[in-house]
Amino acid sequence: MATPFLYHWLTTLNRSQDHSRSISWKEVQDSGFVAHSHLGDWSHLFTNDDTWVVVDNVPLSPSQTHVHVIATSGNNDSAQRWAGELFAKIRDSRLVPFD
Repeated sequence: MATPFLYHWLTTLNRSQDHSRSISWKEVQDSGFVAHSHLGDWSHLFTNDDTWVVVDNVPLSPSQTHVHVIATSGNNDSAQRWAGELFAKIRDSRLVPFD
């Protein structure tokens, strides 16, 4: 069995928790990952062929959310790539919330 590699990125975004969760859910699934949690959860677990990803969306206030993207894999390149790429997609998303 290969040694697991783990990479993570985190930041605080000026969005509500619900908006942040929706963005995370969409961006990770659009990247080909399968969800193993529910949209309403604070933490989402996703997998693809060789990588597990966890995205946490923790509310700091009604308009700020702490976002933490963690990727782990037996393949160093996959873990590193997905942690950074998914974090950037979530951070830079232009998705607008609908009421």
